Amino acid sequence: MRNVVLIGFMGTGKSEIGQLLARRLGWTFIDTDGRVESRERATVAQIFARRGEEYFRAVEAQVVADVASRRDVVIATGGGVVLKPENMMHLRRGGWIVSLTASVDVLVDRLGEAPTRPLLRSPSGGVREQLGRLLDQRRPLYRDADLLVDVSDATPARVVEAIVAFLRARDRMTIPVRVDDRLSPVHIGDGILALLPGDLSETGAGRQVVILSHRGLEPVAGAKLIAALKAWDYETLEVDMPVGEATKSLPAAARVYTRLARARIDRASTLIAVGGGVIGDVGGFVAATYMRGIRLVQVPTSLLAMVDSSIGGKTGVNHAGVKNLVGAFYQPALTVADVRVLSTLPDRELRSGLAEVIKTAVIGDATLFDHVEQHLPAILRKETGVLVEIIARCAAFKARVVEADEREQSERRILNYGHTIGHAVEAAAGFSRLTHGEAIAIGMALEAQISQRLGIAASSVVDRQNKLLARAGLPTTLGAVNRRAVWRAMALDKKIRDGVLRCPLPVGIGEVVREQEVPDKLLQEVLGSAPSISLRRRPGPRPRRLRA
Repeated sequence: MRNVVLIGFMGTGKSEIGQLLARRLGWTFIDTDGRVESRERATVAQIFARRGEEYFRAVEAQVVADVASRRDVVIATGGGVVLKPENMMHLRRGGWIVSLTASVDVLVDRLGEAPTRPLLRSPSGGVREQLGRLLDQRRPLYRDADLLVDVSDATPARVVEAIVAFLRARDRMTIPVRVDDRLSPVHIGDGILALLPGDLSETGAGRQVVILSHRGLEPVAGAKLIAALKAWDYETLEVDMPVGEATKSLPAAARVYTRLARARIDRASTLIAVGGGVIGDVGGFVAATYMRGIRLVQVPTSLLAMVDSSIGGKTGVNHAGVKNLVGAFYQPALTVADVRVLSTLPDRELRSGLAEVIKTAVIGDATLFDHVEQHLPAILRKETGVLVEIIARCAAFKARVVEADEREQSERRILNYGHTIGHAVEAAAGFSRLTHGEAIAIGMALEAQISQRLGIAASSVVDRQNKLLARAGLPTTLGAVNRRAVWRAMALDKKIRDGVLRCPLPVGIGEVVREQEVPDKLLQEVLGSAPSISLRRRPGPRPRRLRA
């Protein structure tokens, strides 16, 4: 998210409003006049008296050039900063220009005789006359702003609210996810995590907030989020989880329940899941089940979670060696995908997330596929603009699918492309040798081969998909993964019904068959083995009758 630069005449409250806004956003506040005074070891009035206005403006320009290059700052400028075009060029490059205005009467009332304001001292007239002359000179420059806020009758808090509302509208993309009569917005942007507390307040959330994450994310997202929440007077409880797929279990969820219960977290509270897919899945499951449901906010910190697992309301944990065997559909109140946190994401994890991006493109967005093909180097360099665009396209596609079929009864099954074999590969590899995205890439390659063998997809489609997966640094073959273990894992897949495997298969780039039966023999051939294990499940013991 861009910085906020406050301009305006003296007496408009830039410093007070800037400090309040910085606290709300969890950012750093910088006052350029204060920086000049520190550098010169003299007040502004003393600098004017000893060295003159021209000297002051030169030092001010140096300060502006320095602070304008910083990130996550609110900058309150001196009233005359607008007089030098190069100042405004520096400030605009990385910030929104917010101009605070007020009537002459209000300014005169606030400034009084203004003994510390050197530019209001004039032998030719009083404060009102001099103020009027300066305002006439600068008014066109003050109006050249991204946002104008009249502070004449507004409290500093109201002004801050207006600026935050502006930032929400201008500094991020929002994809609405509507399920029944519930709205679950997905916000996407660069540095937008600071806006989350304001969004949360609009949902009517209680003051208690649980932040579920792991310590490795503290400097990336946790510290800034906590600072922003505290500025909005939220009480925070931090719950750390170990890293890794092994965390995604019922015992791990139970430990979180215990922490929440001991802290007396109530049903009006909110759980914010800050992390990748594992944290999001466990956090969502805990929020769905603790006290029969508390408010959930997803803050994904991996590309994979941003484009897939944080959207749509699927939550769950692994059990009995089966991925997501226990879970619930539970929509978050909101999802915040801040691409700035991806700057520290390991390259392997970024590539893993690209598997889900490419999957989305194959099943329903040919334009996205073209875009990834063309801009893959920029994506791998983590350029924020292209990341925002691909995440937004993935989120918009998934939103349409989830709105049509939240509980995976029909249309949503197309999102399982690559996951039928992919989940089995992941389980066979022990959830550690391969990342989720790597397993899904293998699943996509093998399922595309099945589609080709069935005469559904042309070989050119399969080749184009696999070529892009390979360019992204993703595997497309089973390699050393045990085929028999893959087969065993597939026998427990939720998509097997009546002993028959049904899965989505690609027709072309951007088009998919929702559900296609796959013969056992063909599946065995594609996996490169022919185990004696059948996918048809044996009947279990007859259920015992319960006495009333």
